[in-house]
Amino acid sequence: MREGLAEGSFVVIRRTRPTWTQRQNGMGGTIRLFNPDRSGEVDFLINNESRTHSLLLALATTDRFTRAIQGPIVMVDLNSGELFTFTNAYITTEPDEQRATTSVEVTWTFAFTSIEHTPAIPARNNVGD
Repeated sequence: MREGLAEGSFVVIRRTRPTWTQRQNGMGGTIRLFNPDRSGEVDFLINNESRTHSLLLALATTDRFTRAIQGPIVMVDLNSGELFTFTNAYITTEPDEQRATTSVEVTWTFAFTSIEHTPAIPARNNVGD
């Protein structure tokens, strides 16, 4: 989905809950608790005159009628080489309507049940660089 992405910042990933939380331990201190929930939302900033935007509108309309459009989104950050996989992703709703004399960017929000982030592995030894 490279075509249609806004120039500059084009993706924001939000987790539903933090991985770690802190609770009182009943003895004057605290303990940390692990939360395995990896769900959240991801926003993509898309040009409203792009083919990608049109395809997403069609997908959202189809999902509204079928209630069955959901699946993985795999995103490779071409700047960093990082890989993100969003499991069971679906469009939460269509973006707000905008009209302008020039092309504008709109935000498409997807919810997901899990995220896996694979960092880029450097191709060379950076020690001493």
